[in-house]
Amino acid sequence: GIGSLTGLVQVLLYNNSLTGTIPSEVSSLMGLELLRTENNELSGEMPMALCQRRGQEDNQLKVLTGDCLVPRPQITCHCCTCCQAPCDDNLKVSVQSILTANKLLPETQLMYHRSAYQWLENDAFLQTYPDWKVLQRFSLACFYYSTYQVESSGDNIATWNIQDGWITEMEECNWFGIQCEDGKVVSMRIPFNNLTGSVPPEIAILSSSLSHLDISGNPFSNIHSDFSWMSNLAKLTHLDLHSSKLQANGVPSQLAALVELEYLDISDSMFSGNLNDEAFAPLVKLQHLGMGGNNFNSQLPSTIISLPNLKRFYIEDASLKGDISFISAMSNLVELRMNGNPGLEGRLPAEIDQLTMLTSLSLSSCHLSGSLPSQIGVLTSMQHIWLQDNYLTGTFPEEFSKLTKLETLEVQNNGMSGSMPEGICSLRDSTKGDLASLTTDCLLPATEVQCDCCTCCREVCDRESPFTILSVLSSIGASTTGNGGYKDRASQWLLATDDGLAQTYFHEKIKHRYALACIFFATFGVANEYTSKEDKDTKEAGWKTSSGWITNEDECNWHGISCNEDGLVIGIDLSNNHLTGSFPTEISLLQHTLESLDIGGNLVACSGEDLYWVSDMKALKHFDVHLNNFYFDGIPPVFANHPSLEYVDISYTLFYGALEADDFEGAENLSHLDMSGNWYSSVFPSEVATLPSLERLYVSNADLMGDISFFENMGSSVIEVWLDSNPSLGGSIPTTIGEMESLVSLSLTECDFTGSIPSEIGNLSNMKQMWLYKNRISGEIPAEIGNMKQLETLEIDYNYITGDMPLEICILMVDSVGKLGKLIADCNINCACCTSCASP
Repeated sequence: GIGSLTGLVQVLLYNNSLTGTIPSEVSSLMGLELLRTENNELSGEMPMALCQRRGQEDNQLKVLTGDCLVPRPQITCHCCTCCQAPCDDNLKVSVQSILTANKLLPETQLMYHRSAYQWLENDAFLQTYPDWKVLQRFSLACFYYSTYQVESSGDNIATWNIQDGWITEMEECNWFGIQCEDGKVVSMRIPFNNLTGSVPPEIAILSSSLSHLDISGNPFSNIHSDFSWMSNLAKLTHLDLHSSKLQANGVPSQLAALVELEYLDISDSMFSGNLNDEAFAPLVKLQHLGMGGNNFNSQLPSTIISLPNLKRFYIEDASLKGDISFISAMSNLVELRMNGNPGLEGRLPAEIDQLTMLTSLSLSSCHLSGSLPSQIGVLTSMQHIWLQDNYLTGTFPEEFSKLTKLETLEVQNNGMSGSMPEGICSLRDSTKGDLASLTTDCLLPATEVQCDCCTCCREVCDRESPFTILSVLSSIGASTTGNGGYKDRASQWLLATDDGLAQTYFHEKIKHRYALACIFFATFGVANEYTSKEDKDTKEAGWKTSSGWITNEDECNWHGISCNEDGLVIGIDLSNNHLTGSFPTEISLLQHTLESLDIGGNLVACSGEDLYWVSDMKALKHFDVHLNNFYFDGIPPVFANHPSLEYVDISYTLFYGALEADDFEGAENLSHLDMSGNWYSSVFPSEVATLPSLERLYVSNADLMGDISFFENMGSSVIEVWLDSNPSLGGSIPTTIGEMESLVSLSLTECDFTGSIPSEIGNLSNMKQMWLYKNRISGEIPAEIGNMKQLETLEIDYNYITGDMPLEICILMVDSVGKLGKLIADCNINCACCTSCASP
């Protein structure tokens, strides 16, 4: 019958003379944290359900003991935390028992395994960890000791470049390169950090949560790489191993287990040998595949060609062989780089017109022949074409003139002839196209192609890479004049650190890197009119935190930057970080991907006109610039017709002037709007109140005028409304407030409201906080407020209210009835239950 005692938390039965077996019903005690049965005469097996509980992530059973000491156990128990009396009276969590229960204690332990075990045993907070957290910290410790200061053949032993937090008592989610959700490790980003040794199999402990693994650019020292760890990480969506000393025959067969993979980069990884079909066949979700810089010496497997979601494919300088005609089957590609494969031959197929989403094509330094197919002209999304150093013949098709988005066309060092069509040359005119780089064999005196509009002719053209950093900067109009401005400094930094970025970064990613560099140089230690001479040392000293910025490290690892699976910027959080200067409009280069921008709490200064780029940011959901100095008359016309916006905070930004009805027109997903601390001197437009998704509205201390009749138009989804400190805002509180059924928090303090509190307000059953103090409200307090069973705070002091505090409200102070903990009214009101009173 012990199973019926469902409230049991601890069961202490040790040091008795109990016999028989442990009943299976004990397993039904879901709240059980401790069960001690050692030093008895019990026999049999520990119930399997109890052991299964010990292995679950939400396990509460921390201590389980019995007489299970080998070689002569009385009870068979592979999951007990103690098997020999006297068990520790402190009831300690046992690392050994947890590892044993999860089959993680091999007979022969390697050095890294022992080091991880010993470190975890000495963790001062071990007793507070659930089993899954013990395992998680053990896994990370194994990874550390397996890759830290491990001797590489012929190399000096070196430490990690950055190891902040690792192998300390700090929460592992705060260790360098680690990101968590709900305490579980979901991402490990430790690129170019001098990791040596090898990846340990214990990384598979993270298999239930790990989705992002980036250990690229590390000199792993295992000559014959073991990839067994890979087959267990079935939830991985992003795997980056590029530029590491990992070796495999072809590619690791364990890749086939990563069925959720969307991003894979194994470029420059010392892989060699024939590619096989089996490894790629299951990777049907793959969107980004980088394989360049290896020595495969084989044809491209059909399983790669037929990957249904592949968008970006890079396999340059990889000794690829075969006929190029297969590319017509890769219809979802956005970018294709296969340059530097002289064994790749044949004619570009006419069926290339099936690649309707293609924006970038690089097939330079291959063995292509024949003429350029006119069908390329239908690929209207095309931006870059590199076909130099091949054996192409014929003339340039006039159809190329339809490629109005084309920025680069490089076809020098081939056998082409004729004249460059006028339609292609017209794309050099910025009013008709974007063509910035046009190269062919037009060098005098032995001209093969007549071209008066080309930017380069044969030998003097740069053939080092399909594009250069300079060509990308030129295509976006970046300054490279050496004038010392933030744009120029950003360009010069990119050019100075161009150590192969053009080979490893695609065009859009370089644009993002430039945009971030502009943000840095425009706001780092730059004075503006709001950084006065008196506080120059503190306010122009630079950012508080700038780790990673303006280094060779991938920008996705820079402080405050988050990226999507393609490595493109989706989030910028530089709040409260001493940004000064002005915010650059080059952020618009991120317009297709940036979802969240938070630069609140800084000293950035610019006019509202400088915010016009916001209207171009069609992916932007979260926009926070509060406590900056954006001077503008009214609201900049950038939020209207912006359907992606969900969160806008423009509080305390020096905006002034009248609010207009169309300021937020069409912002149908806007749920959070904070406009406080500005000087609007106008009524609040009812059109804003009718936004269908609006949940939180804050317009305190903003010189609002008129009344709050717009409450009548607010939807039932509104949760919080704060309109404090608007002395010209008044009138009566409308009875329709009772229809705002989701309202949880209402603040109308220090305004000029009159009349009585409407009894309909009692319909707001979800209300928790209501502040109405410092107005001219009169009449008696409606007893219907007593219907607000969730009410925690009610402050109605400094008004002209009379009468007694209704008993229905006082009862809410009783725990069994309500939650009211703070009740303040004027002292002239008879209120025995008030927590305090005010004397106007």
